[in-house]
Amino acid sequence: MSYLVYTDTSGVKKVKLNREDSISIGRSKANDIAFPGHGKISRKHTLIYYYEQKKAFVIADAGSTNGTLLNGNKIASPVILSDGDEI
Repeated sequence: MSYLVYTDTSGVKKVKLNREDSISIGRSKANDIAFPGHGKISRKHTLIYYYEQKKAFVIADAGSTNGTLLNGNKIASPVILSDGDEI
């Protein structure tokens, strides 16, 4: 079982990652995980989804203004996530 752990203004949260779902992250409340009012995050910033061919979860930038960082490095294309990665 895979989880995404993140912190927002109300504390630490844990979201189960399902193979059938994709998770959108951004400033807009329309996202699955929203950070409203956060100036460096785009309305729709990044996506996490399951990539069946690699049997792994992947992160991809959703055309954000500032780009998506994975472990401190800007990603240019979808990247397979590993346990402990920092977004």
